[in-house]
Amino acid sequence: GMNTGPDRSRDLQYKARRRGAFIIHNNLASFEANPSADSSQPVREFCVPNGVDLEMFTPGPQCGARKRRIMWIGSEIHREVKGYTLIESCRKAMEAEGWILDTILADSRGDTVRRRITGKDSAVSPRLSQEELVAAYQATSMFMCCSESEGTHNPALEAAACGCVIASTAVGNMPELIVPGQNGVIIRERSQGRIMAVSKYAMKNRDRISGAMLRSIEQWGWEDGVARYYEIFRYAAGGGEQKAPPQTGLPGSVPLDYVRAQDDAG
Repeated sequence: GMNTGPDRSRDLQYKARRRGAFIIHNNLASFEANPSADSSQPVREFCVPNGVDLEMFTPGPQCGARKRRIMWIGSEIHREVKGYTLIESCRKAMEAEGWILDTILADSRGDTVRRRITGKDSAVSPRLSQEELVAAYQATSMFMCCSESEGTHNPALEAAACGCVIASTAVGNMPELIVPGQNGVIIRERSQGRIMAVSKYAMKNRDRISGAMLRSIEQWGWEDGVARYYEIFRYAAGGGEQKAPPQTGLPGSVPLDYVRAQDDAG
């Protein structure tokens, strides 16, 4: 899974398949783009979703007790793919609802971020430490991902582990993590109107949704991913001659065909 945009991602996947003996994808959409494998050949492609450090990223106060803050994080390089202009276009409407919008635009080529929080001037500051980031998540009601393309979107996994409601477009691992309307919300249209509708639903149901997500994210810890990588590396080291480990899945992942069949509850 790559966050370089759909066309560029497909090109890189094609090159990887031509050159790689074994390939590990980090989301099911990327894995399922694989042409039908020749059953006479060794299994060579696997999917291992990125996980999250559950010892670092921990729940804070109950979601309903927090300020109605919405957080968005993205990179300066891919700001349009990540939806920076789109989320900023929602700022006035969100402020009219009495919500706080906190956007963090990171310079991945340096060590600074541009942060804009409702009621404060936009400011450039040093990159947040892990501890500062955890504190920010724990003070947030909802984390928003409105990207066009993602490999995983690690900040969404981190925010989920810190007790935020996750509202996301169907990118990266989000369709595998989110059961729409139950433990999160899928944004099916990248528009201001849809984002506002989803946000109102999520804010109204934030205690229920965030509680369900905390139960789901427990199965996305690094330990599960490490075990999967170990199985795959051992298989690859043997040249693919022994029985292949399962090609997909962590215990907490949602089958992609199930997600595609759901209507957006927001």
